[in-house]
Amino acid sequence: MRLPIVLGVLAIATTPLWFYHPGGQATAETTTAKTFGDMVPAESVASLRVATWDEATSAAQVLEVKKSNGVWAIPSHFDFPADGNTRVTKAAVGFLGVERGRVITTDEKRFEDLGVLDPLDPASLTTKGQGKRVTMTDASGKTVVDLIVGKYVEGAQGLYYVREAAGKEVTTAKVDPWELSTKFVDYVETDPFKIAKDDIRSAAIADYSVDEAAGSVVPRSETSFLRTEAGQDWVADSKTA
Repeated sequence: MRLPIVLGVLAIATTPLWFYHPGGQATAETTTAKTFGDMVPAESVASLRVATWDEATSAAQVLEVKKSNGVWAIPSHFDFPADGNTRVTKAAVGFLGVERGRVITTDEKRFEDLGVLDPLDPASLTTKGQGKRVTMTDASGKTVVDLIVGKYVEGAQGLYYVREAAGKEVTTAKVDPWELSTKFVDYVETDPFKIAKDDIRSAAIADYSVDEAAGSVVPRSETSFLRTEAGQDWVADSKTA
């Protein structure tokens, strides 16, 4: 009587592991990885791109910040200084190595309902349910994380539906997508020159107009403000062109 029992145990042990998602359907397409993205330090991230979908314009909204020679800038806005030390680092910490939750589905037909459609996919033009795509690369240009964050999981605090942009598996994950936007103002360095106000001794305001037909700038007036020491009153000197 012992032989059938032993064979039964062996049969179970050699059966492939299957994962289940709602609906009772089994799939062998799920990943064995426990986290999203590469396990790299936050300081190794050299670029951050955030893409969302604007329903009003039926187009993707994209903003990217990059680090060049140790300085963060926004390429789409003439390399305007970006507040990368806080915004990008916080994003890297929040999205690198995020633990995967339970598998929800690998069925592409459910992506729209879960809000994990790719906003950069041309096919999204005629659909709804686009998520927020977060992509980060290192200094070599290698992608270290590329996720699409979908809808909030009802009744699960801090959990969202998430999938890797190149994959079909949708899982839950604890992320904070609201920290990342595509608004320029949310990434700018508010003090790019790092100048203390008490160190300023002069300032100038130029009033001008642009002649679009002639392609020239027409000066109108210029006002200079001067002071010799911090704490003194500013003295104005106006000049009319």
